[in-house]
Amino acid sequence: MCAVSYQQRPSPPCAAADLIESPLLLSSLQGDPLSKFEGTRTMGGGNGQKAAMARAKKLEKDKKLAGGKSQLADNAKAMTIVCNICRQSFMCNSTELKLREHSDSKHPKQSFAECFPSFKS
Repeated sequence: MCAVSYQQRPSPPCAAADLIESPLLLSSLQGDPLSKFEGTRTMGGGNGQKAAMARAKKLEKDKKLAGGKSQLADNAKAMTIVCNICRQSFMCNSTELKLREHSDSKHPKQSFAECFPSFKS
């Protein structure tokens, strides 16, 4: 076997004891270690912040929609035209053509006037 001799590295010219006694290092070690960062701004564009902002916006949007207006109630109010024979309701903006189509297909023996007496074209 071959013997490998390890040489010990020479110590650096500035020893650790000299660093601790340095006035610059001593002043930075005293007090709060984060005090030197006071007043500096941090970057805030990470994915975590983006997700938090998205959640906040969605929550705000949901709060607005919670008391929002539903279209279903308005649609039910708009069903004002009613067939007198089968009592099927139609939207107030239904055309005469659609109503005639209903009366001809569902009630061929009755006239259009019998199905929709209140409809005025």
